[in-house]
Order: sequence, then structure tokens, then C-alpha cells
Amino acid sequence: MTYKKRPGRMCDDDYICEAMDMVGRGGGVLQLHCESGNIIEYLENKLIGEGHTHPTDFPTAYPDWAEEEAINRAVKMSAATRCPTYVVHLSTQLGLERIKQAQSLGQRVWTETCPQYLLLSDAQMAEFGPLAKIGPPLRPEDGPDRDALWQGLRQGHVSIVASDHSPHPRELKQPGWDNIFVDSNGTSIPFGAPGIETIVPLMYSEGVVKRGMPIWWLARVMAENPARIFGIYPRKGVIQVGSDADFLILDPNGDRILTSQNHHSNAGYTLFEGWQVNGRPWITMLRGQVLLKDGEIQQNPGYGQFLESGEPRAPLGGPVV
Repeated sequence: MTYKKRPGRMCDDDYICEAMDMVGRGGGVLQLHCESGNIIEYLENKLIGEGHTHPTDFPTAYPDWAEEEAINRAVKMSAATRCPTYVVHLSTQLGLERIKQAQSLGQRVWTETCPQYLLLSDAQMAEFGPLAKIGPPLRPEDGPDRDALWQGLRQGHVSIVASDHSPHPRELKQPGWDNIFVDSNGTSIPFGAPGIETIVPLMYSEGVVKRGMPIWWLARVMAENPARIFGIYPRKGVIQVGSDADFLILDPNGDRILTSQNHHSNAGYTLFEGWQVNGRPWITMLRGQVLLKDGEIQQNPGYGQFLESGEPRAPLGGPVV
């Protein structure tokens, strides 16, 4: 059986160490997608060679231990180079345990997770097919990962909830029904799904309303901690004199059904189609000016500003009572 190597899938560890050394000396923070590329490439090619290319076969090529193994290497390289490290879109209990261990030793290793890993599972692969092809993949329906990630947020080990917004038009994804890995030309079926328009109502509904998190938890994981880790605090992420007047005013009574028909994205789908949510974003303000109201953009292009970042600060942690 012949396996095909597809370029551009990973970085060698020495390259990552060199980047960490440079970023650490420069007072920055390095973000890493942590999965073992060589292992995944082998598993993907093996499945293709055996004809296991249905969307439901996709998660098999991306086991939880491939995330844990990569996180372990990231933690070790971070310690060796003294570089603050941020693990993006954490999806597994195994990976979280390795991060918690590093944090217990005082290491500057932080992480985020996403609504799709908190709320969805690999069962969506049968329903949505290639539209649900994301990396890391959705994890097993009967596995421990979703509960572990919620507990990580509750205990403060997971610092941020992010969207990993990566929309691709439906037509680019559709060939994945025939082969979830590559199309007829050998080109990888795109990873990613839209998420930015659903993250606030989902986290308010599922975190605050359903699981009893305090409303300030939402501000911590979606505003203050991102600002602290990425060096733009206190200009961003806090309400105080001298900070930018950035606000999201949420209507807690705006219950509704999520549907891509109401979204601005041209992707044309959402993995949360038909979800009942509580609350809705009503007004978003940027530097004291209304940016978005009732779903309508109020600002013209050109209102954005370049933000110069400083050194990362430790995110707020500790249990959410």
C-alpha cells in the first residue's frame, strides 16, 4: 500500500523551538494547534488506502492521544525556551490534563476551547458530513471530553471560549461526502465551520442559563482573559477610566432558534441549526460608538484601529462559584 505525503501539514519541532525562542525573547506569546501531524498523516493515508473515506470515518484519523502527545511536546518546548504558550481549540480531556499539570508547576501555558467541543459530538458527522469537518475533530458522543472541558472552564484551567470561526462555502465542502479527506484531484477537503455569530448566544444559554455560571464568567472568558493573554489589557477587556468603551449589551429575553438564514456569513450553514437559545446580542459598542444594533451594522469601513500589543499577562483563573 502506498501512502501519499501531503505538504504543508505540520512544522518540525526544531522549527517550533526556534520560533518559541524568538517569541519568548521578544515578549510575546506563541499560539499552537496541537495535534501530531505525522501520526495523523499516517492514519489518514491508511484509511484512504482501505477505502474508509465516509465522513463518519474522519475522527478515526485524529485520536485524542494525538492531541495529548502534541500538547506534551508543546509544554516541554515551552519550558525549554521560556516562551508563553497558548494552545488553541482544545478538544480533549487528555490534553486538558497535560495543560493542568503544566499550570500546577507555574508554567505559562494557557488554552481555549470552543462551543463545538463543548456542545457537539462526532454524531454530527453523519448529519452534516463534510460541513462538520473541523480540526481537531468533534469527539465521541459517549466520551469524557465535553464534561471535562466544561469543568476546565468552571475551575479556570481553560481561560477562553473562542469561536475558531473558519467558514467555507458549502460547495467547497460537498465533495467530502465522497471522500472526507481529499477530492478527486487529491486536494484536502477544507477544514472549519462558521462560529462567530453563534458563540455569544450559545455560551450565554449553555454556560450561564443552563449550567449556572455567573454572567461575569462570560466577560472573563470572552473579553478580559483574551485581552490579558494577547497583551492589549487594560485598553481592552475591562470597564474602567482610560479603557476603550467596548460593550456588548445582551437582551436576556431574546429567546430564539438559531438558523443560518439569519446569519451574515456567506457560508450558508451552521452546525447549530435549529438550536434553541436564550438571549441575543442587542447592541455592540466599539470605543463608545454603536457598531451593531439589532443585527445591523452601524459603522462604515475604516473605523477600525491598529492595536499595538504588549507582553502577555496571566489570565484570570480560579473556580467560578
